[in-house]
Amino acid sequence: MHGSSRKGFVFIAVHPGKDEVVIKRLKNLPECQEIHTITGEHDLLAIVKVKRGMLTDSTGTIVDLVKKKIRTIPGVDDTETVISQECFYHEDDDDSEADLDDTL
Repeated sequence: MHGSSRKGFVFIAVHPGKDEVVIKRLKNLPECQEIHTITGEHDLLAIVKVKRGMLTDSTGTIVDLVKKKIRTIPGVDDTETVISQECFYHEDDDDSEADLDDTL
């Protein structure tokens, strides 16, 4: 779905002892592609993906997903969302290191 979807990175603070319940609910969301336990200010990182459409605002769709489906999960104390604007993929290209050397 390269180009036809948008990813969001949702950092989630979870109430102590509620991690397993929150993870289970996140796993049931079709938009939630990955869930990571993380260190730092937040406890979990959920990577979500929504479809881009000609008539839909994918950024708004991510915001609605967080407001209506993630923040309402019992045990979620807070969220912070970062929405990807563009994604670059690693390509197996023999010239990639030469290109890097040219910029240094």
